[in-house]
Amino acid sequence: MKRDNKIKKLLMMVGVATVAVGMVLPAAGGRSCVHFRPDSKNYLYKTGETAVVEASFTDKAGNALKQGVVELWADDGWTNRVWTRTIDLAKDSQPVRMELSRSTPGSLRIHAKGASIRERMDRILFGVDEIMPLTPCPDGFEEYWRGEQRRLEREVPIDARKEPAPDISTSDHDVFRVSFATFGGSRIYGLLAV
Repeated sequence: MKRDNKIKKLLMMVGVATVAVGMVLPAAGGRSCVHFRPDSKNYLYKTGETAVVEASFTDKAGNALKQGVVELWADDGWTNRVWTRTIDLAKDSQPVRMELSRSTPGSLRIHAKGASIRERMDRILFGVDEIMPLTPCPDGFEEYWRGEQRRLEREVPIDARKEPAPDISTSDHDVFRVSFATFGGSRIYGLLAV
């Protein structure tokens, strides 16, 4: 049971770290960067809670951009925009403050798009403990799943690996490529930002 909880926590941390890495990756090809900074350190919120996310725009040297137009919006993961604003970097002050909320469990995607920046999309999560599968688990699934977890623990050493990823690290975050052993000689991969 303890290992099950450790695995759940590890997978949640890898998932959150993957989201966090997306929030700070440097722009490709020398283009300018978008930085999303939620007020929650783990990017998780309760359902109905207001998330405050600040967006800022910098050149490749880290200086605030002073010209260009950026479209900034948040949506429900489909086509329903819940917040939108066009930013004139010559006129609007940075960081741009977004107040976002969801009345149901799920995520909101945050987007930034402009001619002078690399397009970005990131997520914040609401009520993750309340998210339920669309299709109920079949009878006996929990027993099967627990059995597979015990079999994995018995047959496959976790063989956790962590390698520095300087190509996607920033001055604020060290990024690592991580992987864990699984059945059939395969591995599960992720990113970890520290």
